[in-house]
Amino acid sequence: MKWKSLEAVEIISPKKKKGLIAKAHKYKNCLVIDVYRDGGHYGRYAMDLDTGEYEFRKGKVTHKWKMATVIEGKSDYWQYKPNVSNQLVWDTEKDRITATKSLGGGDFGYKICSKEEDWLRNKRERSLELKYDRIRELMGRIPPEPEDGMKEKILDDQEIIFFFLDKTKKLCKCPICREEFPRKDLINVYGEGKAKHNDWVECPNCSREGLLKIRRNHMEQYGQILLLQNIDKEVSVARRFKWTVYSRYEYRTCVLGETIRIMMYRPHGYKIYYSQDGEHRNWYTKLCIPEWNDSNPCNQRVAECSLYPEGISEALKGTDYESLIRAFEAMANEGIVIDYNAAMAVGAKERGLGNTLEYLLKGQFTQLLKDTIKNCWTYREMYIGRLDLDGKTIEEVFRIKDRQKINRIRQMNGGEMVMEWMKYSDEQNDRISQDTLQWLTDHHITVTEMGKALLPITQKVSAEKFRNYLEKQSRHYAGNVKDTLEHWGDYLSMMVATDQKLDDELFYKPKNLKARHDALVNNRQKLEAVKRMNEDPEEREEEAKAMRDKFPEAEVILQDVREKYSYQGEEYIIRIPKDLVEIVEEGYALHHCGGSSDRYFNRICNRETYIGFCRKVGEENIPFYTIEFEPDGTIRQNRSYYDEEPDIDTIRGFLKEWQREIKKRLNRKDLEYARKSAVLREQNLQELEAKRNTFVLEKLKEDFMAAG
Repeated sequence: MKWKSLEAVEIISPKKKKGLIAKAHKYKNCLVIDVYRDGGHYGRYAMDLDTGEYEFRKGKVTHKWKMATVIEGKSDYWQYKPNVSNQLVWDTEKDRITATKSLGGGDFGYKICSKEEDWLRNKRERSLELKYDRIRELMGRIPPEPEDGMKEKILDDQEIIFFFLDKTKKLCKCPICREEFPRKDLINVYGEGKAKHNDWVECPNCSREGLLKIRRNHMEQYGQILLLQNIDKEVSVARRFKWTVYSRYEYRTCVLGETIRIMMYRPHGYKIYYSQDGEHRNWYTKLCIPEWNDSNPCNQRVAECSLYPEGISEALKGTDYESLIRAFEAMANEGIVIDYNAAMAVGAKERGLGNTLEYLLKGQFTQLLKDTIKNCWTYREMYIGRLDLDGKTIEEVFRIKDRQKINRIRQMNGGEMVMEWMKYSDEQNDRISQDTLQWLTDHHITVTEMGKALLPITQKVSAEKFRNYLEKQSRHYAGNVKDTLEHWGDYLSMMVATDQKLDDELFYKPKNLKARHDALVNNRQKLEAVKRMNEDPEEREEEAKAMRDKFPEAEVILQDVREKYSYQGEEYIIRIPKDLVEIVEEGYALHHCGGSSDRYFNRICNRETYIGFCRKVGEENIPFYTIEFEPDGTIRQNRSYYDEEPDIDTIRGFLKEWQREIKKRLNRKDLEYARKSAVLREQNLQELEAKRNTFVLEKLKEDFMAAG
């Protein structure tokens, strides 16, 4: 809008002084409406009557506000459209006529809103049309793909080829040399006698190996390939193709279909375009959407793929991905299939990734290379694996001091799991035999899993003894080593929770693990509580720290009342937590809100209620019941696993016994706190009744036990 020229329209004070008043002016091809609120000038709305362009100026600030937004502050079309005419009050009849005639007559609110929408729609469509033209121009600059070369590479890279039998001719044909020969001439690679369906065979002519298919006359293989091409000095492109290899007796061919194009700009930046499966016309805008667009309605996806070896250096030079050139060229020539998209996403940030990948490939660490790419987090553009990408030497990269251990990783083509065990061996000076290393890898047992299971014991268990014990005990678990390890960890956790000795091998490595485990872990809820108690201790500490910062007096008060309210009976004990961490752990272990809700810690600080733990004698470290009680021993709530109430009748008998005992220990100040607590309790119940929270009310009534 040309506001400079519109300043020629004089601002005239309205005759009406109250409410929302408007005065209209027609100036050249513009409709100008001055808006007043309670006599004061609120702002000026202007619309170009030829195009429908509109703006609102308030003081010296210009806004893209619609008329209804100016009047009501609303932006939903269906809400505000009818209200413009109803709420806008014209200063004079002349103002109303001027505004209405300028818009062609009819209802002013409807007309101005429609004209605003038309302008916005036309603006969007013009913007889209220009965008589509830019995309078409950009895509037109991309050079053609070397289709024949790509198909040849895809066909050559297939590890599995198929020999088919023509049952009419009684002949087989090699898909590589295209020679026909009798079935009996096929060489059975891993068997004896005549080759059968799905046998691995060798062509007698070209010696190429593949699978024999007798019961099928066709096979399809699927995958993706990445092509990197330079466009000009400003941009290059990474083109992703899906491919399908069709194998028949008569022929073997490859079909390509492009799905994604990533434009890589120099020196920085990228833009992704997705195939739309051809140009098509949008039914609403009537615009022709190009074959490539930045939206993804066809749900095109990336996956592990091979890389076409030509044009890599020219495409990546000068972009964010220049550090990956040598690694990509080496991997493309070797036919390595990985997620190159993840490597590019992380390589743009982690400049050491390219050198590391190149070293792993040349050093024949093929599996570790693939695991390294799997640890490249595309979304966050970060590497989350165990290698030091910025290491200067092989020892620094692997974080292993002993070169022989690094050589062992190469010899068995190990991945991250093997490297983790070698690093453990290096740090703990624990020799691991090749047989044990292979066994641990075959059963997918990590160092972390071993450490988590053996956390309760202080003695060092070597990897050899660890393997031997698991292998021996797995006989009782149908050979399932993972289940054996889980039960071993459960058994050790329960031993610690029940204060039983673990200082001898006889205790932490029982002769029959399954029998000892089943005898000790007779209650799944107990086991789950113990496991959750030991889960994420750092996180529980953080939660407790947050509560400690909010309620610094809580721990001091708990220490002050600890001796007064602690009690041991014949079957159960009541103990007061020594710090807030214990309360958080207890709530997490029993799945209730006692450790995560501010109100319980606030009540402790106000000495309205305290928290106590009810445990079984002999199982003092296993969470059982959490008790919230008032200073005189009146019990407000008792919560166990998932708010259940196991052995509740026995527990209530013990709690009455506890109430009688602590009554003797109370002083005048405790009783004063108790009277205030009772008043607050009644207020809380009244609030719940007012909110009609019947479920909580019923639970509180069930749990309530007044002190005798």
